[in-house]
Amino acid sequence: MHKKITYKIVESKDPLTQDAFDPLGALGFELISVVHDLKLDRYIYYFKLSDAHLS
Repeated sequence: MHKKITYKIVESKDPLTQDAFDPLGALGFELISVVHDLKLDRYIYYFKLSDAHLS
Protein backbone atom coordinates (compact mmCIF):
# COMPACT_ATOMS: atom_id res chain seq x y z
CA MET A 1 0.00 0.00 0.00
CA HIS A 2 1.31 3.41 -0.93
CA LYS A 3 1.13 6.30 1.48
CA LYS A 4 0.03 9.67 0.14
CA ILE A 5 2.33 12.52 1.18
CA THR A 6 1.16 16.11 0.83
CA TYR A 7 3.70 18.89 0.34
CA LYS A 8 3.32 22.64 0.22
CA ILE A 9 5.92 24.96 -1.30
CA VAL A 10 5.97 28.62 -0.30
CA GLU A 11 8.12 31.22 -2.06
CA SER A 12 8.89 34.58 -0.48
CA LYS A 13 11.18 37.52 -1.15
CA ASP A 14 11.65 37.99 2.60
CA PRO A 15 12.26 35.40 5.33
CA LEU A 16 8.98 34.17 6.81
CA THR A 17 8.08 35.18 10.34
CA GLN A 18 6.44 33.03 13.01
CA ASP A 19 3.10 34.60 12.03
CA ALA A 20 3.42 32.94 8.62
CA PHE A 21 4.30 29.53 10.09
CA ASP A 22 1.44 29.37 12.61
CA PRO A 23 -1.42 28.96 10.07
CA LEU A 24 0.49 26.19 8.27
CA GLY A 25 1.22 24.48 11.59
CA ALA A 26 -2.45 24.66 12.51
CA LEU A 27 -3.24 22.83 9.26
CA GLY A 28 -0.73 20.13 10.20
CA PHE A 29 2.22 21.14 8.02
CA GLU A 30 5.79 20.92 9.31
CA LEU A 31 8.79 22.70 7.79
CA ILE A 32 11.23 20.25 6.21
CA SER A 33 13.60 22.51 4.26
CA VAL A 34 14.45 26.12 3.38
CA VAL A 35 16.41 27.15 0.31
CA HIS A 36 17.72 30.67 -0.26
CA ASP A 37 17.93 31.20 -4.02
CA LEU A 38 20.65 33.85 -4.30
CA LYS A 39 20.25 34.29 -8.04
CA LEU A 40 16.60 35.32 -7.78
CA ASP A 41 16.90 36.59 -4.19
CA ARG A 42 14.02 34.55 -2.81
CA TYR A 43 13.39 31.97 -0.10
CA ILE A 44 11.70 28.68 -0.87
CA TYR A 45 10.10 26.86 2.06
CA TYR A 46 9.14 23.19 1.77
CA PHE A 47 6.45 21.90 4.11
CA LYS A 48 5.08 18.37 4.53
CA LEU A 49 1.79 17.40 6.04
CA SER A 50 2.66 15.67 9.30
CA ASP A 51 1.92 11.96 9.64
CA ALA A 52 -0.58 12.63 12.43
CA HIS A 53 -2.82 14.52 9.98
CA LEU A 54 -2.60 11.85 7.28
CA SER A 55 -4.62 9.23 9.14
